[in-house]
Amino acid sequence: MSPALIAVLPFVGALLPGWLIRWGRDVAAVSCAAASLVALLGLCLHIPAIMAGEVVTARFA
Repeated sequence: MSPALIAVLPFVGALLPGWLIRWGRDVAAVSCAAASLVALLGLCLHIPAIMAGEVVTARFA
């Protein structure tokens, strides 16, 4: 997963409850938690490379 996407996901997760509140508080809370957990999963996928001494970067053309 791209480091840029990992950085953006929590911000998207913060916006989701405002859009999904019409369907209830539970849906809004679960969507926020899901976005944060996906970002955490993305970070965890980079742990082996970081522990091996590599530097994870993202480039934009």
